[in-house]
Amino acid sequence: MRTIYEFDDRVTAPAFGFGDAANYYRTQSAIRFLPAIRVPTLLVQAQDDPMIPFGIFEGPEIRSNPHLRLLAPEHGGHLGFLSRKRPRFWADEVVGEWILNRMQEAEGEQSGPVSRLEDR
Repeated sequence: MRTIYEFDDRVTAPAFGFGDAANYYRTQSAIRFLPAIRVPTLLVQAQDDPMIPFGIFEGPEIRSNPHLRLLAPEHGGHLGFLSRKRPRFWADEVVGEWILNRMQEAEGEQSGPVSRLEDR
């Protein structure tokens, strides 16, 4: 096996009763639920994730929903949102600032863009 798909097709899917990788991905992906989201939602996904192809984040399920905000740093791997510069563990701070901005908007306060969010 040379790819994640081959591994999922031969190991993951059969081991958990999904048959093959295509059925596993089709039935277990959250992508089909994203168009129905109606509250502000931040998605954080590295473009170089070796396990999740970034192309799925460019589809209409995400791009057409105004409630979804995609933060897609070029690097980060699979859940490795670390920086070479400070703050090293930037994702927690960025998510906290994003939540604070949503709370301020809900209270009617004017909020600007989150600088770190815009820089990533």
